[in-house]
Amino acid sequence: MEIIIGIVVVVVIIMFFGGIDNNRPVTSWSNDKLERMHGKLLYAASAQAKAGNFQKSEEHSSKAQEVEQEIERRKQAKIKELGEKTFDPNNTNEFAELTKIMAEKSLQLLNKTMSENSCTEDEAKEIVSQRIETLASEYVMEGMDDEDAKQKAISKILGINS
Repeated sequence: MEIIIGIVVVVVIIMFFGGIDNNRPVTSWSNDKLERMHGKLLYAASAQAKAGNFQKSEEHSSKAQEVEQEIERRKQAKIKELGEKTFDPNNTNEFAELTKIMAEKSLQLLNKTMSENSCTEDEAKEIVSQRIETLASEYVMEGMDDEDAKQKAISKILGINS
């Protein structure tokens, strides 16, 4: 009996301190915790909405949005940090990290385009490609060379602030 009471007390203590940790500002959370909690908060908001508890649902949704904004802020900061460095050809970690962020942004853009235009992935790729070409040609008309214009257009389309 004492063992069961001991286990219950330990679980309650862990839950209490875990809840305190969640009440800290999201800016102090680790990257892993941000990723982990974003999904949990969205699920909690959905569950609360289904249960008819709209105030709690709104609280969870706003916290999830805050977490999402912090994740995006950190990604933008990392892109800026990596973009200002000269890459060491022997250090593939930084390049892999930048490539991962770019791939995530590209996937988000394709999903958003598919959703907005109710189209297939190939059609979405064509739409995005046309947007990039149009924007790049505008930059060329402003006096940029072709390569820089295309690079700037891709950055703008992907929402990369560098």
